[in-house]
Amino acid sequence: MRTIDFRRFAAIGAVTLSSLALAAFWGAASALVGGVLPLLLIISFGAAALILFDYRLGVLLLIVTLPISHTTLFPHELFGVAGLNPLNLLFVATLGSYAVARLTGQSTVRIPYSKTLLIWYVLPITIAGFYGATQVKYIPEILRLGATGESNLGVGNSRQFLQFYVLKPMLQVFFAHLVALGVYQTKSASRYWIAFLISLQFIAILPALVVGISGLSLDILAASFARQFLSGLGLHANELGPLYGFGFALVLFTWPHLATLRSKFAALVVLASTALSIMLTFSRGGYVFFLTVCVAFLVKRRQFRTIVAAFVLGGVGFALLPQAVYDRVLTGFDPGSQVGSKRDELTAGRVHEIWLPLLPDLAAHPIAGNGKNAIMWSSAVREGRIAPLVTPHNLYLRLALDMGLLGFLAMTVVVVWLRREFRQLAGDTSIDPRWRGMLQGAGVALLAYLVAGVANGDYAPAPETTFLWLAIGIALGLRQRVNESGTAIATTHVRH
Repeated sequence: MRTIDFRRFAAIGAVTLSSLALAAFWGAASALVGGVLPLLLIISFGAAALILFDYRLGVLLLIVTLPISHTTLFPHELFGVAGLNPLNLLFVATLGSYAVARLTGQSTVRIPYSKTLLIWYVLPITIAGFYGATQVKYIPEILRLGATGESNLGVGNSRQFLQFYVLKPMLQVFFAHLVALGVYQTKSASRYWIAFLISLQFIAILPALVVGISGLSLDILAASFARQFLSGLGLHANELGPLYGFGFALVLFTWPHLATLRSKFAALVVLASTALSIMLTFSRGGYVFFLTVCVAFLVKRRQFRTIVAAFVLGGVGFALLPQAVYDRVLTGFDPGSQVGSKRDELTAGRVHEIWLPLLPDLAAHPIAGNGKNAIMWSSAVREGRIAPLVTPHNLYLRLALDMGLLGFLAMTVVVVWLRREFRQLAGDTSIDPRWRGMLQGAGVALLAYLVAGVANGDYAPAPETTFLWLAIGIALGLRQRVNESGTAIATTHVRH
């Protein structure tokens, strides 16, 4: 007897009803507000309806959409309705499609997960976040209202704090698990690789567009007083640098595994665009990240022709770099600089202007910390010993201030686990070489992020770690397949 595909009927019904409803909505919305917002909503609902047929389409769309969603170019709410935006619709549609598939028997696959990640990462950050929410009343008004120019959204109460600093960051963890679900059921990396390249290329062109539209010279943009010049995108230059660094690492380490000249050329275009974007951020942390990845690539490849080519290209690149880049790198080393001092040249003033004044707050709760984003209500901020900030511009100081020694223990466990997973899966020759390249790049990029973390960074999910969470999702999906099958995952013949 032929079984009825209830999921297919449900999807068709949803598409039909949605089309009729949105047709009426289009006329009403256009008459009320006009512009492009109704079209965006139509596209979002249309994509959500299509995802009902296959939740893996939703995963691909999330890979393309999530990085750009961190910018101001992406609508974060439609028609003044908080939470109504294309990204949330994609999340809901993808999870809903998966739930329907499970309920109707179309899929028996469970979402891959890791107890290590949930216990040692998600749980501690969530606990620190809930404790931090109880301290909102102590945050100075200038920070609660989001009036400092920093990348906070304003936290007037505990609910908003949890929304912005716990729930929203954890969407990236949710994203990684949806990626794992898709990867687990996909033999070839092709569609995910293409989606990733599109996502990275789209966001990589933004700094060049901003620089071109501004009409300002690179000398001005590289100056210390111009560190906010990319903030119109919704992300600080110090956030964009690592974001591009992670993407660059994933492409660079995958490039040798690509089989065709066309795919290699496409990857080179994305690499060039990303490298240019890193340069235009004028973020010294981004530069350290970039150089660390490149050196690690040469060390791991250990091929004479690769090393020679790198030295030639590197020499030409350094020769062609504008003077503004060198000026930015050397900022703070000049004794006459207004940014640093003779005792504090390398950190551009951070040691004496941020880090040392925070030491009393570190001593207050050295074991469990002061709660997530504790700098916002630290005594140093409340007493005016440092500027009102949402980050101490040091990953390790941030972790110690927020979660104490227990936080360092938890994060050490997670980093060791991630490095082991990336290394083991990248070395499994039964896996599609593109997966392996991306995971190898992610392992190196994670170390580069920890190196650059001396100047900036966040232990919690953040916009700059979006591509790291993509790699974590890939690793989770592949690990479950390896554990269940014990044999080959997906083998694709490539030319090395």
